[in-house]
Amino acid sequence: MNICMIPSADIAYESGSTIYAADLCSALADAGHCVHVVCKTFPNRTSEKVFPHLIEALLPHPVIDDYPISDQEIRNSIYALAEKIEEIHHSGTGPLDIVHAHYGTINSTAALLAHIICGIPYVVSCFGRDVFNGAANDKRFERMIAFSLLGARYIICSNEQVREELKSHWQIPLQKMIVLPMPVNTKLFSPTDCLFDGQDKLLTSIVSCLGPEKGIDVTIKAFRKCEVENTKLLIVGQDEHPENKNLAFLQNLVKELGLEGRVLFHGGIPHREIAGILQKTDVLIDSRVVGNYSSVVLEALFSSCLVIASNTPGNRAFVSDNITGFLYDVGDVPALSRKIVRALTDTGLVRKIKRSVKDWTKENAAKYSMDAHIASLISIYANETAGNEQSSDV
Repeated sequence: MNICMIPSADIAYESGSTIYAADLCSALADAGHCVHVVCKTFPNRTSEKVFPHLIEALLPHPVIDDYPISDQEIRNSIYALAEKIEEIHHSGTGPLDIVHAHYGTINSTAALLAHIICGIPYVVSCFGRDVFNGAANDKRFERMIAFSLLGARYIICSNEQVREELKSHWQIPLQKMIVLPMPVNTKLFSPTDCLFDGQDKLLTSIVSCLGPEKGIDVTIKAFRKCEVENTKLLIVGQDEHPENKNLAFLQNLVKELGLEGRVLFHGGIPHREIAGILQKTDVLIDSRVVGNYSSVVLEALFSSCLVIASNTPGNRAFVSDNITGFLYDVGDVPALSRKIVRALTDTGLVRKIKRSVKDWTKENAAKYSMDAHIASLISIYANETAGNEQSSDV
């Protein structure tokens, strides 16, 4: 197939969706498909078989909701994307069979324009930030979702909560939406019995950014309430805000709570280094307050790392309370604190959970493989998925 992928423009920046985009493009190209990627920056790790098309005018992310962007910036990005899609479609490698837009905002609107002009079908992946953050914080994104998703062949939802939000808020028909599990790199994230062997117990929160939706403040406050000695909290991630306001807020919170020296800010790290961090971690904490997909929770499970996660539908897809990890109600600081204490002190339960996680990863390894993901996507691209509610999960 001849595929045009429109991920976040700054695809060299490593977050859940951009790592997925780079790996996906490489896997599709290595499987024999012609893959064009329209973006602003391009990572070195992507297969040489992928065709990059770099456009400087693109906004770095199709859902910028934490600092102002002008109507002109949005318009320029949409038009530049649509024009490039049309150019690729009419080039020597064309025509395009499908356009795959990541996020139901700027990118999906550009795909819609290309569809109107050239008749190219398109699908849209909604990971959650567009549906929960972007639409809530910026009415322009809400309108773009409403306008562009109805024209898509299918909307690929990262979890059930995304699909339910699209159904209830935008009345998107169920037959147009497919919940497709995100893949995990089992070569990089593999089971290990190696725990942090230092004097301190290590709690880690790994996020792509330090925005409020990640709930890092909840983790810090819960950590303050814990009375387990020799514990440290490591926060891995960087601030996407141009003035580092999110980082400053969290650092001030640490100071106010008297946690200097016990809460460590690591900054962003390359994706390949996350596996090493997880191997040294006693407990991974994912305290997100919205239903965005969390790749690191899945990666932690496949690394045999104990997980405490907020009770969002995305996390519930992987974590069952007291079975494959610990769940707590979103934003509930005392509840998270109790879970942390139990994870660090109840050795019998932890051993039981780790056995369950080992069984779960064996049972689900094929389901979350890139090969299975590619096979499902090709079926979606080719319009071979039956259009009914019963077949809306691939």
